[in-house]
Amino acid sequence: MPTFHSLVGTFNTPELFTLAFNTNDGHPLNLHVMHRAPAVGSHSWLHLSNCKKLLYATAWSDPPTLVAYAVKTPTEINQINSVPTASRSGYVTASSTAVYSAGGASGEVFALDPLTGGFAIPLKDETTYEPLQKLNFVEDVPQQDDGTVMDFGGLRHGAHSYWADEVRTSRSNGVEPHYLYTSTRGLVASTKGYVAAFSLTEDGLIRGWKGGDQDGLLALWETPTSGGWANAIQPGPTIDGTEYIAMTDSEEGLIMILSWDGQGFREAARTKLDPGTGAATAVWL
Repeated sequence: MPTFHSLVGTFNTPELFTLAFNTNDGHPLNLHVMHRAPAVGSHSWLHLSNCKKLLYATAWSDPPTLVAYAVKTPTEINQINSVPTASRSGYVTASSTAVYSAGGASGEVFALDPLTGGFAIPLKDETTYEPLQKLNFVEDVPQQDDGTVMDFGGLRHGAHSYWADEVRTSRSNGVEPHYLYTSTRGLVASTKGYVAAFSLTEDGLIRGWKGGDQDGLLALWETPTSGGWANAIQPGPTIDGTEYIAMTDSEEGLIMILSWDGQGFREAARTKLDPGTGAATAVWL
């Protein structure tokens, strides 16, 4: 079986880690750090393009920025350029033409250069990178075409104890995902997090859900730690019917690989980053 690579960002250090997950026949599954690359800042969130050649990251730098990298090999990751954001971003995603950022009370949309995959350079009469669109979720100003203010709803009761983290669909080596994975973090060491799995119909609905709290739940697995600020999950390769999922933990700096066989979760492998790094999110190359 081949070796699979992933990139991991951290909350506390300006580094990108390359991890190798070995799945050789006849040998125990193994996960280890194979490379450290310097980064612009601590990267709390990573997004990998569909071609897996472009990486976009939030950077908790001063001032806060978004960073674009070219991924040539698992160990050759070069910065293309960066753009400033109004506040420290906690999430970034991208299409083929733009990057979308959200953090704190603000958000931005930046155009991409189709040739480099980096952020589009300023026009001749501009001196700084300007977003295509700016959002402010606090200011009471019109933000929609009809002049009204956006309202995203949200939790009204019990929000203080609700630390939902990730919602991901399985890759399942097919067009439609078979499973929905969710994770929560405990945030404090005394409270563990959880990873759950639900079965999906061909229409993308949770199979067996009728309105109850645990309808359609296939498995619920308590994580070894609280996860700190993380417990972020990222589905990866499927081998012989078992899907492997990367999970990050900022409390102890752990990176774990969970296995999912359609019935239950199991920790298949783990490694630990340097003390104080605070593992944030992972993406599979």
